[in-house]
Amino acid sequence: METVKGISIKSDWLNDLVKVSDLIYYDGPLLSHYQSLSGEDYLFYWVDTDDTYNRWLIINISIVKLQDYLNRKISLLSLITELDNGLVYKVDIDKDIQYHNFEFLYIYELPETYLPTKNSLYSFEPLKQQVDLSSYSKKHNQGIFQAYFGNSEKVGYGTIDAELWANSLIQFVAINKGLKKDYINKTKRKAKEENIKIDTALLQGASTFHYIGNTRNSFGALFKPVGNEIIFPGTKTTEDKFVEYVIGFYESSNNIEDFKEYISTLDKKVVNSYKSLLKTITGAKTNFKLNYVNAISEQIITSDIDYKKAKVILNNLETLEFSDTVDTKITGRFTALNLKTGHYEFEDFEDETNRSKGYLDSVRLEVAYKIKWDKTYNIIVKRKEELKTGSKDPKITDLLISFIEQD
Repeated sequence: METVKGISIKSDWLNDLVKVSDLIYYDGPLLSHYQSLSGEDYLFYWVDTDDTYNRWLIINISIVKLQDYLNRKISLLSLITELDNGLVYKVDIDKDIQYHNFEFLYIYELPETYLPTKNSLYSFEPLKQQVDLSSYSKKHNQGIFQAYFGNSEKVGYGTIDAELWANSLIQFVAINKGLKKDYINKTKRKAKEENIKIDTALLQGASTFHYIGNTRNSFGALFKPVGNEIIFPGTKTTEDKFVEYVIGFYESSNNIEDFKEYISTLDKKVVNSYKSLLKTITGAKTNFKLNYVNAISEQIITSDIDYKKAKVILNNLETLEFSDTVDTKITGRFTALNLKTGHYEFEDFEDETNRSKGYLDSVRLEVAYKIKWDKTYNIIVKRKEELKTGSKDPKITDLLISFIEQD
């Protein structure tokens, strides 16, 4: 092993690096791409060995420079020797993956044998592997949700076509919004039937996700829940249960009968958003994968839809026609009422998007004159949704069958 002397530093931060992909592999990795939890990119370049250690150079790079290297615009030698700060890290790693002799030094201090040749252009394919989401989960002390796009003409190494990303994100968010509303309503109804008190704020936080960054090796967007629920090892959290429900929606679409049952209480606009997402996947000839890891509660949930499977699902959904009638309970106030025709409009004052408009049944129409504008009511609506092939939106018909004034 060559004698190299740099300035010793602590190696603690190396434990937070996550391997993205092996870029050069021959009887073991020779050049690997890692990413920090804060989104910085590093290359591990194998340069030396002895009976005890393998020696690696660690190079902090920009994703732009890495793309240039992978696209054969610059050599590995240029990538290493033309760093802005002129510094690299050196570390010796033993067979138990323990770090030793961690130092930083200037590039000009490296032995010639540690540098690639002048014609070291990239001529390999990155080994496909999934980023270890458990590291992100441990850092945030929450579950991490990843929407991942596989390599295609519009998805590269850490990059994605802007139009593909924008369209798929809009559709993905619309689907999650509809699933969130349905999940919360189902949870509330179940709690009421079982006379269990639930924490509405906790439920909202666990089913609302924020974008926190992306991962390389193809393209993956990372999300984490807004809420900060206390997690007990090995016990499912509220967010775990919600994600399980979300991914169940995608998995159920593999069978049309299962899908019909899954969407029986769902806003049918979600189905149209899903169709749009499937068309985006097939159009880009990419694959769409959902990964969820909660390292604390020990939950791992995944769903994988490649463009061929997406095409089959889409064809099945295009033949989907159904009519559902469900009783929907809403608490709020009347905003419009016609005593002659029986037409009404009603709004949930806690959720402005939860509205109902339609007609009162004959019994309610006879006592409609008792309704007061400044009072709060519990109403029950018999809601019929019809979705036909080729229709953009479902036809919704509401019939009010009960209203009770609240104190």
